[in-house]
Amino acid sequence: MTEILRVEDIHAGYNGKQVLKGLSFAVRDGDVLAVIGPNGSGKTTLLRAMLGMLPLGAGKVTLFGKERLRGKDKEALISYIPQRMELDRTFPISLGEMLGLNKRGAEMDKYIDMLELGGLLSKKVGDLSGGQMQRALLAYAVMKGPKLLIMDEPTSWIDQKGADCILCIIEEFKKKGIAMIIVSHDLSVLRSVATHVLGLGHEGYFFEPADSPLMSEKLASLFGTLHHGERLVCPI
Repeated sequence: MTEILRVEDIHAGYNGKQVLKGLSFAVRDGDVLAVIGPNGSGKTTLLRAMLGMLPLGAGKVTLFGKERLRGKDKEALISYIPQRMELDRTFPISLGEMLGLNKRGAEMDKYIDMLELGGLLSKKVGDLSGGQMQRALLAYAVMKGPKLLIMDEPTSWIDQKGADCILCIIEEFKKKGIAMIIVSHDLSVLRSVATHVLGLGHEGYFFEPADSPLMSEKLASLFGTLHHGERLVCPI
């Protein structure tokens, strides 16, 4: 298997506060890495640090064998879907025009159909709802044919049917050997597709195969107890 990403002993944070400390892991083609953890544990910080959107305090990130992957190479190889994207609501472009900037033809029609975007193609991007925009961003991202797909809470703002469609696309990409990194608060959503789990906590982290017999114990150490003193048991 080809190594897509290597994170080595990174430290990163904001305003002088270190959120990530000494984090190391690797992702290979075909891996689906679920990134989980309580609020404020550094999930989105990690994605931004990996993509060079946030400077590292220490350590190294290597993407596709390069420590500094930039420009057209980065654009061609990686698709990133943030949890929320602020748009200029007056920008005069339709959804169909936006999607047309990437692949056309059967591949484009396939994902438009899967994500039920056909009836929205003439709608201005600025007029899309949160859930519609999330599906539109996913369609735009997958049409590029990336080698690494990174998603931050891809099922937020989306109903159950939309979430099922996203899981179908994740499963399809997994079969093609495309690496994925997915941040999600809903662990059950990723139970059937994750190959590895990166658990981020305020006191440390773990990186394990998703089928590790220690998974429930490790997750409980991240999230603590539930409302009635019950230990958290993760369905992954």
